[in-house]
Amino acid sequence: MLKVLRENSVVFEVEQGFHLPLLGYEYLGYFSFTFVRNPYNRLVSGWTNKVINGGTGGGLMRVKSPERLRNFNYFVDWLIDQDPAEINIHYRPQTLLVPERVDFIGRTESLASDLRFVLSRIGLDVDQDIPKENESGPPPLLLQDVSGRTLDTIHSLYRNDFERFGYPMLA
Repeated sequence: MLKVLRENSVVFEVEQGFHLPLLGYEYLGYFSFTFVRNPYNRLVSGWTNKVINGGTGGGLMRVKSPERLRNFNYFVDWLIDQDPAEINIHYRPQTLLVPERVDFIGRTESLASDLRFVLSRIGLDVDQDIPKENESGPPPLLLQDVSGRTLDTIHSLYRNDFERFGYPMLA
């Protein structure tokens, strides 16, 4: 998404402004948009990339026994003890990252069509190729293999994401 916008010389007033207060009145007249991801897929992807594959930027350097986090159930239990507003951005609830008032919320699951809507809205060519970047392949963890207790904890952690962005919770 960012690659396509940058290739079209889009200038961002705010890009990934997770630590910036978005009061609203400064951005009147701008088209505001964001993309969200299914909370389950986002959590498993973040865990896979940062914990299992040792990717940078996972905020795990301060953890006393990071190898224990390789167990997904333990990782989710560890998350519940973290401050959701301070936890690493990869595990933070999306509702804490997305302002209440935004013109359009797209989904990564429908990236091509949602990005074409954004391109149309800002007056850019909608018939350009949408490259697939950062695809890590299928997750090494299937949610049907996760314990019911862990699913309940995920629902508790990300309840607002499921509700606000309309993602169904697994039973």
